[in-house]
Amino acid sequence: MSEGFKLEIVNPEKSFLLKDGVSEVVLPAFEGDMGILKNHINFITFLKPGIINIQLKDKSSEELYIEEGTVEFSDNILTVLSSTVFKLNELSKDLVQKMIEEADKEINSNDLTDKHKFILSHKLSVLKNISI
Repeated sequence: MSEGFKLEIVNPEKSFLLKDGVSEVVLPAFEGDMGILKNHINFITFLKPGIINIQLKDKSSEELYIEEGTVEFSDNILTVLSSTVFKLNELSKDLVQKMIEEADKEINSNDLTDKHKFILSHKLSVLKNISI
């Protein structure tokens, strides 16, 4: 019997990350941050921009920046689908600054829905708090 659960993060280009033996994942869900452990109840939900924290059984960890997406947990397999995902330790200051500038420009346009304003506002908050 496995000591943890399986995590797969997929973006449109490829399977971005595949890990086995995951002990915990904390996700930025719309309902708030969700902590997932082995044998969690099955669910499907939506993600907002934020940081995914992955803890492995060997006590190592990894952090990812993710934008909107969906997540499903079933049969001890956590699947995350998102168009934008980066490993935090691979992000450059220039890229983060560019993403902040683009989000700032977009949030100031007049034809946004409340949902889109919420997502952009949250994205800006997360990006401005990333320390590189």
